[in-house]
Amino acid sequence: MTISPLWAALDTYSPTLRASFATAGATLASQAPGMDLAVALYAVADGQLGTEQSPFPPSVYDNYYWMPLAEVDEVRQDLDGMAKVGEWDDERTRVINWWVPGWLPLLTDGNSNYICIDTVGSFGGAPGQLIEFIHDDDERLVLAPNFDAWFAAWVAALDAKHFAVEKDTDEDPPFISLRAKSTLKKFLAARLEGYPKRHKATKEKIAAPKAAKAPKAKAAQLLAVFKERMSVSDVAAALAAGAAINVQDKDGNTPLHLAMEFGNDSVPAALIAAGADVHARNRHGYAPIHLAVLAKPRAAPLLIAALAKGGADLNAPSPSGKPPILSALHVEAAQALIAGGVERASFASYPATAWLDASVAQAMLNEG
Repeated sequence: MTISPLWAALDTYSPTLRASFATAGATLASQAPGMDLAVALYAVADGQLGTEQSPFPPSVYDNYYWMPLAEVDEVRQDLDGMAKVGEWDDERTRVINWWVPGWLPLLTDGNSNYICIDTVGSFGGAPGQLIEFIHDDDERLVLAPNFDAWFAAWVAALDAKHFAVEKDTDEDPPFISLRAKSTLKKFLAARLEGYPKRHKATKEKIAAPKAAKAPKAKAAQLLAVFKERMSVSDVAAALAAGAAINVQDKDGNTPLHLAMEFGNDSVPAALIAAGADVHARNRHGYAPIHLAVLAKPRAAPLLIAALAKGGADLNAPSPSGKPPILSALHVEAAQALIAGGVERASFASYPATAWLDASVAQAMLNEG
């Protein structure tokens, strides 16, 4: 099969869909078996593009659209970095495969969910299988044995009219996208026998750290620095016991990093007052501000305000070079950054697809 049938199938719904694909190609290196059609697609069209009226391209597979390779690389780096720092772990549980370095995201719904080629063979499967990653769900669907099989089934589903055109008439011209009909799942299951396969992200308990040779009472005080729910008194007790305020764990996280990661808004001011380094980077290149913007809506503004008061750089680039506001998981975090002095000019030039969360992007890019 070639990719040519895709264009004809999309045109039967609306020429706008084909027109959303880039007219220039890009080089996607083959990284797993069964992805020849992905390589061929990107060779002629480097993803889909938005318009002045709508920064997000029209979806062509239910809610999903194709990402340009620059966005693919950026998302992959960000999620690989989160996996390496244990973004989805807590102090008692380690999540093994919430996101696996080696997954290659090609389609997104603009809300941090992706369809990926699994180049390493996760969940006991074979390299090349296609996985759907939903960022706030621990279930992972293996959609097909490889990309090429899924692509053929997708085009067949388009031809068989298992999608419907959806028009947003609030925009001029109307925004057109494809949504799956209720018949799509059954059709794909018949075409891709044995799929989808459902898996859960694997969790394992983290063994309690062994006590140091120092007296148990002192060791307990030192470990309090790394408690998820440490209090101001925990910080004071740890420092009184001789703990270094910028002590690092195995991933290079300081107590200030961990306060941000766990959304603990009660202690940053005490940590900073005691000399916590607001600019410290962990082993993966993240400063405390990069973790603060991922916190829950209530905690994020308090964490960001404490960092700003302590002199943190609210525009500190992430390892991928992006300003923290682009990684804000909730509007409240983005607004707190603005309140802390982040100027619109620092992010206005980034497309909506560069943001971690589509709703935050829409809110911030539409302001002013």
